[in-house]
Amino acid sequence: MKKILVTFILMIAITQFGISQVTSKGFYADGGIAFPLKDLGKGVVSENNSGMASTGFHIEVGYSHLFTELFGVKLATYYYGSRYSRHKFDNFYRGRLDDATHSVESTQGWSMTGLLLKPFIFLPVGDKFHLEINGTAGFLAFYTPKYQLITQSFIPNGNSTLSNYYRNQGKGNSFAYGAGSRMVFSFKKMDWFVSADLFYSNIKYTASGINESNTSYSFINKMNIGYFSINFGYIVYL
Repeated sequence: MKKILVTFILMIAITQFGISQVTSKGFYADGGIAFPLKDLGKGVVSENNSGMASTGFHIEVGYSHLFTELFGVKLATYYYGSRYSRHKFDNFYRGRLDDATHSVESTQGWSMTGLLLKPFIFLPVGDKFHLEINGTAGFLAFYTPKYQLITQSFIPNGNSTLSNYYRNQGKGNSFAYGAGSRMVFSFKKMDWFVSADLFYSNIKYTASGINESNTSYSFINKMNIGYFSINFGYIVYL
C-alpha cells in the first residue's frame, strides 16, 4: 500500500509541475477528533508494541494550490495528541485473578508533528460544492508516553508488596503516509469543509526506564501506528 501511495503522489506532482495554468490558491486550517489505529490503539499492557492511546485530536494548517481544474497540491504542518488510556488499562486487568491491584500514572501522552505533502484531485460537483481526494506523504516527529505502572500484591498472611515499573518518554522520527478526502462548501471568499484522513507510520525508538526489580532497562521498540481523523476547517483564498 505504501508503494502505491508514493507512486500516486509522484505521478500527480509531476503532472502538476508540467502544467502552468493556475486557478486558485490559499491557506487552510482544520481540527478534529482522532481515533488511534493499529499498534497506537492497542490495549495489551504486557506487550511493548501496545500504544495504549486514547481517542485524541488532530490539528492541521497548510497552503493549498490548485494548478489546473482537476489537480492541486497541499503543503501542511500538523499536530496529533492523545493521552495514555486509563480505560484500556483498566479493561486489560478487569476480571483477572492475580491477587493484586493495578494502577497507572501518566504525565505525558502521545504527540506527533511534522510536514506533509498532499497532492489532490479536485472534483467539482456544483458552483458551491466540490470534493477533494488526496494522497499523503511526509515527515513525522513523535514523542511516546511517560508512565508509571503500580502493582500492589496481596498474600494470605495479610502482608503486601508494592512494585513500580517506570517508562521514560521516547522520541524519534519517521516517514509518514496516508490518504484523505474532504467535502468543501463555498461561501463568499472562504470555503468551509469537512475532511477525513488516514495516517500511518512505522516507527522505531529507544524505550527505557526502571523495572519492578529497580533495574534500568533499554531496548529498541518498533511499532506500526496509525490514526483516523474527522475534521472541520476553512480555506481563505489569496
